[in-house]
Amino acid sequence: MTRPAKSKLSSLSELDQRTAAARRVRDTIRQIQSDLGDDLTTAQRALVERAAITSAVLADMATNWLTTGQLDAVLWATLSNLERRLYESIGLERRPRDVTSLGQILTEKVRD
Repeated sequence: MTRPAKSKLSSLSELDQRTAAARRVRDTIRQIQSDLGDDLTTAQRALVERAAITSAVLADMATNWLTTGQLDAVLWATLSNLERRLYESIGLERRPRDVTSLGQILTEKVRD
């Protein structure tokens, strides 16, 4: 009797980060985290990742609709509502970051 092959869980960090989609998701994650003050819980980080992916899928669907005129309206509405609920869960307002020193600010500016 043969055993079924084990499934390997993948993560965003394992993907080719050079694709436009991966860059868009990564940039959106970074921007949302910055808006939220950069000190996120594990659950918040997971929701941010899902929101960024959903946002990228919706952007791709919008581009396809604008170029071809074809859109799966049910999927669009479902994903749009999902995106809204994810953003509502993590918060829509920008939160101030805890800045302790001028050196920290300069270091962050260099990284960005």
